[in-house]
Amino acid sequence: MGRKEELEELIAAFGRRVHGEHPNPERVGCPGRNAMIRLAKEPGVFDADSLLDHILKCAACLDELRDLRRQIKPSR
Repeated sequence: MGRKEELEELIAAFGRRVHGEHPNPERVGCPGRNAMIRLAKEPGVFDADSLLDHILKCAACLDELRDLRRQIKPSR
């Protein structure tokens, strides 16, 4: 297994853990779509510590951020 595959497996394992422990289907405490879009577009531009802390414990936001990043990612 190469480094890229190891990283992909690590990310997948993290996702499984968040989904198992913190599904949050009611979206309690979620920051809202505009904040998620901004994080996806400009991850280093603003102080996102509290937003990232939330995403670590919210499967709904983790999925939303993943989907937004895929949409925003330039085609190669």
